Amino acid sequence: MAEIAAVIIAILLGGLLIFLIYRAARTYDAGAHATFITTKGGDFYGALRAPITLWDPSIKVLRDRHAPDITIMTTGADGAQYFEKTLVNRRTGEISLRVHTCAPRPFVARTSDKRSLLIKAKVSFQLDIDRIQIPSQMEAFGATLGARIENLFENAIGELEDQDVFSRQREIESGVLRQLLEMEAQSDPNAATGMPLGIKIYEAMFS
Repeated sequence: MAEIAAVIIAILLGGLLIFLIYRAARTYDAGAHATFITTKGGDFYGALRAPITLWDPSIKVLRDRHAPDITIMTTGADGAQYFEKTLVNRRTGEISLRVHTCAPRPFVARTSDKRSLLIKAKVSFQLDIDRIQIPSQMEAFGATLGARIENLFENAIGELEDQDVFSRQREIESGVLRQLLEMEAQSDPNAATGMPLGIKIYEAMFS
């Protein structure tokens, strides 16, 4: 009887160990700060919105080589060093939902009186969890966002003379922000065209 009891205890302990290992491996700390994209049967299944343990083995989290590639160009605190920043931890599949700053490298914009200005622009944004499949499926999310920021500021500055650019800086920034928001909302057929990128935009600035 003692041997049988020992076997039963060993089986129970082994089962408990397997349970704990499985739960640890399949528990994801999602929330307002981050999400994980899941698939089921190879199809998009949803983004995790709260801490959860995925007990269904058919639900997979996109990670490692399957993780989406979402990067942006940004700058350090000193505003001098530019570098590419990833919003995805490829090892775990965690996607950041925090507010980030996209800052394309400085570019030249020409005013209506043919003056050339070196512009440093930046836009603060965060990924929209309700539309997370858009940036996660794009091959060049960061390049697209950076080019959009550069193009909108170039157009706005190109409508003004050199002497008016900085006196109307807030107006330019507000106009660019409005166009970026409209591209995401797609509510005005007469507004600037551009596919939604699946982001929430909060501020557009230049210097």
